[in-house]
Amino acid sequence: MATVVFHGKTLTLRVAEYRNGCTALALHAEDGEPYAMASVALPARHPDGCVWVKDYSENVGMKDALVLAGIIAPEAVVTVRSGFVFISAYRLL
Repeated sequence: MATVVFHGKTLTLRVAEYRNGCTALALHAEDGEPYAMASVALPARHPDGCVWVKDYSENVGMKDALVLAGIIAPEAVVTVRSGFVFISAYRLL
């Protein structure tokens, strides 16, 4: 299992799928409890092999944590506006 260091905690990454087919990345604490969702489900489908990364609000720094863990590439493939924020899709490694 992959681990990600986020907000000073070492977390386990779990990959799943949202109902709309978008890739879901969930981070869980040592005890198995959910800690953070690293991704979001947008109505717009992300490019194949990518994931929409939630890097705003309580998730500021998530993109960098996922890059450092070797989960995603550092460059965004596409960025879209969703409400008041911009969300980028990154290639999964």
